[in-house]
Formats: sequence, C-alpha cells, structure tokens
Amino acid sequence: MLIYLPHILEEQYPYVRQKQKLFSPENVSTNLELFRGCLGVSDPEPLYVLALAEEYDIYLDEVAQSFWINDDPWWLGAGSTDLSRESVPIGDYESLIGELVSSDHQNTLLLSDTHTSTGPTLRRCKKMNPKRSYSVLCIDAHADIYSTAEPLWRGNVFSRLIEEEVISRLFVFGVPQYRIDNVLSSTPEHIRDRVAFADHRVNGETRQKLEWLCGEEDEIFVSIDPDGLNTRQDVYTAMEYCPFQILLDIGSVSLANNHSVVADAFEHAIRPPGQPMSTGEQTHKNLYLVGEEGLSISDVQSVLDETTSILSSSGRTLGVSVGDKRLVGDIVELFGIDLCGRTTAAVRAISGALLHP
Repeated sequence: MLIYLPHILEEQYPYVRQKQKLFSPENVSTNLELFRGCLGVSDPEPLYVLALAEEYDIYLDEVAQSFWINDDPWWLGAGSTDLSRESVPIGDYESLIGELVSSDHQNTLLLSDTHTSTGPTLRRCKKMNPKRSYSVLCIDAHADIYSTAEPLWRGNVFSRLIEEEVISRLFVFGVPQYRIDNVLSSTPEHIRDRVAFADHRVNGETRQKLEWLCGEEDEIFVSIDPDGLNTRQDVYTAMEYCPFQILLDIGSVSLANNHSVVADAFEHAIRPPGQPMSTGEQTHKNLYLVGEEGLSISDVQSVLDETTSILSSSGRTLGVSVGDKRLVGDIVELFGIDLCGRTTAAVRAISGALLHP
C-alpha cells in the first residue's frame, strides 16, 4: 500500500510557496494548465510575463503532442491513501505515522514532499519496536547528515536519527563521486564511523558497504530522494531540486534574470542536455548543481536487488517491523508540475521495486 503523507505545517520552502498544492499525480494533464498560470506569480511586469507565457505555451503544446499524457490513477493497489493536500504540525506527526502504518495492509510505502518526514517516521517505529536495530539505505544526491545544531529543515534528518540512537548505520547511494570527500568532511566527526557513501555504480565496493549496512540482524529502511536521478535527461519535473522547480516561483527571480532562468529551465528540464547551464541567481544555485548525476531507475533497481539478496541470506526482507506489519521505506521530495507524467512513471517503477521485489 502507498500512503502519501501530509505536508509538515512548519516547514519553510526555499523555492515554492505552496508546493503541496502543485503536484497532481492523479491527473497529469492538468499540470500543464498549472504551469501556464504560474508564470505570472507576483511578477511586476504583466506584459513581460504574458510574452513569456505565450512563448512557452507554444512549446508546451509541442510537448503535449509529442508525449502521451497519462491521466490514469497512479496508485499501485486498492486502499492507498492520499493526504498530500493536508498539513500537520510536526508535533503531531509521530502519532499520525503510528496510525497510518498500523493499517490492515501488510507492506506499506510512504510518499512525502519533504525528507524531514523520515525523522518522525523512524522515531515512531523505534518507539513501537525499541529492541529492534534499524539502519537506513538512502538513495540520494545529498547526504542529509549535517550538524544537528542547524534547524530541522537544513539537511540533518539522518545525523539527528543517529545521535538519538534511532538508527545504527546509514549508507547513502547516489552521491556524485566528486562530492563524496566533501560530504564526508562535513559529516559530524562523532558519527563518521556510522555512515558510508557511494556513487551510482553498483560494484564490489558497493556490495561491501551494503553488507556493512545490513549487519547481522539490522532491519533496513529504504529512503529515496529522487533528486539524485538524472532529472534532465529523463525529464523528471516534479522532484525537489530538478531544474524545472525554478519555474514554480518565477516571481522571486529578479526581472533582469527572468527570461534566461526560464529558458535555462526549459532547455535542461525538457530537452536533452546540450550546452552548459548558466549559474542563475545565488538563491537558486543548488538547482543548477543536480540533474545530471547519472543515477537511473535501473541503478535504483540494482542496489535494491543487491540489498534484498544480502538480507535474504539471513532470512530478512526490506523494511522495518511495525507490530505485525512492515514499513518498507519512503520516497520523498515529490512535488511540482509533472510534465508528461514522467515523474509519476518513475515513482511507479520505484514503488513496484520496493513493494514487489
């Protein structure tokens, strides 16, 4: 069963004001209309915005004609729950998780618009099973293990969980090779021996790290942040940090940079990568550093297969115990405008691999 979690009320967004209202997986074609309306958000020059909208409206028509628009419900099975349009205070999140994962379905996978939700999810599971040892296989371009002195939303969900002894180990698969040394050096020193990193290649070194992660009896929670995927080449537009996200908050980009930012986003989010992307404004710098990392859906499948194989040798399966149920993991940072249904297709493929290995 899939459960799309509600938005965390207190979380602030760097790029999108109301992102929980923008991802519409059940009706992809309406997202084209959402885009056509979003170019004018708080922009002081309506004629300029109108010109932009007309320019890219033509291109969107070409996109709609070139790709099949899938309007079918995307849930993998009956009984799935969509709470994505709701907002819940962070203080109430743990109890909500306890209610949701104790449902009648044996295997559950969570979807969320933020990686922050992974924290209360695993805390609740640990409280329900205090004698269990949990570790996390995270598939992500970012490690999310920065200092716990920073605010909750600043990429430290896993360092917090390690310090609180909620999880024993963390293995992040998908961190670009050129970034691994920097990520390790920025990891708090007292938890460095409990984390490991690898890029998107599944090889002997990756298997060794997976064996270390699984230990002898750990239960493995799988947390997938799709921003590590090749969002530009595979045209994923409803994932945090993919280049297309910048278009959801055009009003925050200064007028002088508006046209180049929009053009860059279209060139690199919709069309295959060609020329280098411009740096854009500092506010949106991180959007230009991801999207061509090389991680594909087949890489995700491969690392899940390797993990499943290691666990099965000792009679274990993916996921953590919640009473007599099993929570397999989560897929996070999902929101935005899903052009052509590509993001929905990716989530469906990953969900199938997790729920039906």
